[in-house]
Amino acid sequence: MEKISISCFIEDGRVMGDYDNIYNAGNKILKEVTKAVETGNYDNLSVSLKVSIEDAVRAAKANPSQNFRGKASTGRTVNYASGAKRIPFFTRKVSMNHGMGKVVGGIVGASIFGLAALGALTTGVWAQAVTYLAITALFGFLIKGGSDDKKLAKAFNKYGRILGNSEFFAVGDLAMAAGERSDTVLKNIKKMINKDFLPTARFDRNETTVMLSERAFAQYMRAEKARQDRELAQAQQISQDRFSAESTEGVTNQGVKSIIDEGNAYLATIRRINDEIPGDEMSEKLYQLENIMRKIFTQVENEPECADELKKFMNYYLPTTTKLLNAYVDLDKQPEVGENITRTKKDIEDAIDVINDAFENLLDSLFQDMAWDISSDISVMKTMMAQDGLTPDGLMSGQPMPEPVPVPVRTAPQPAPLSFEGSAYQVAPELQQAAGAQAQAAEDEKVQLKF
Repeated sequence: MEKISISCFIEDGRVMGDYDNIYNAGNKILKEVTKAVETGNYDNLSVSLKVSIEDAVRAAKANPSQNFRGKASTGRTVNYASGAKRIPFFTRKVSMNHGMGKVVGGIVGASIFGLAALGALTTGVWAQAVTYLAITALFGFLIKGGSDDKKLAKAFNKYGRILGNSEFFAVGDLAMAAGERSDTVLKNIKKMINKDFLPTARFDRNETTVMLSERAFAQYMRAEKARQDRELAQAQQISQDRFSAESTEGVTNQGVKSIIDEGNAYLATIRRINDEIPGDEMSEKLYQLENIMRKIFTQVENEPECADELKKFMNYYLPTTTKLLNAYVDLDKQPEVGENITRTKKDIEDAIDVINDAFENLLDSLFQDMAWDISSDISVMKTMMAQDGLTPDGLMSGQPMPEPVPVPVRTAPQPAPLSFEGSAYQVAPELQQAAGAQAQAAEDEKVQLKF
């Protein structure tokens, strides 16, 4: 069995390690450069710089694990069997010293070229000074990059210790455990993936969960596929339901359109016949019929469920009306007007009155539901106003309002068919009686909308 020692160290307040050696060397170099500039003596400067840089490099190379350990206060040893399963987060080992090479190289390069730039500035060679300063800045970026890598390596090992053997984790949960912001942890994980610290890590589609192992990612892909299948099935069901609704609506709309088109054709016929009739009284009746029918068609367009009721009227009344009007035109064209023709024309005019009343009743019935709704709204409003003391004294008692009175709807009698005898057109006695009764009723009764 192979024994692997993993130690956790806590510093006792003294900052030790490579950073101390490197930064101390840097301070020493700057002091020597400052002294040379102030005194104007550069004789021993190169030798002193060489010694200081070599000391810093040797300190970084000599036993680096001890240099950055600090003073060990506690430690633990864990035994693992050889070939045991590795921690998913630590698939690739990243040293805590990651990035220190860049830091050391950057400090050395920046020191050398910074010194050269300083010398060029002193001697007044401005072109070289600018070049050396630019190179020094590049080494400064190298130091910054190495420092960022060092911080990322530190975060990497910190996250790994928190996650343990977890094969996946939520970014928010890790941020809470690490005491960091979620966006900071997300940014660090992305950097670790880009730098190949986490070669097998993958995000979910929302970048809220990270899968560290192939097994966890395979489970996620199966769950994701199941989710997509469910969403696809739901979308297909919604599409099918919408198609069914649109198909039903299309059939309904097509039926309404067919009825209205048929009605408009009858209106055109009535208008054509009206143009052939010279009498003002009959023409006025036909204008009234056209107006009522147009209102009915408009209401049916707004409420397609009324189409069936309209269809029943159209199937009988409009063909009968057309037949009566054609007969009236034929009688009106007769060169000799006898008593039979005059009486028949009068009967047809009375029949048109019956038909107009029938269509008026149909229009009233189409608005009956609206009348009930308006009546109920007014009743409720008056009751509330009475309770709030906003009405006259007679309504302040808060007594309930009377029930709304329904709109009476008259049912027009079905006109009897025409009978033709000899060469003259005659209206059947039943139609004459119905027309007379309807005309008398129209004079005695007036339909009002009551609330």
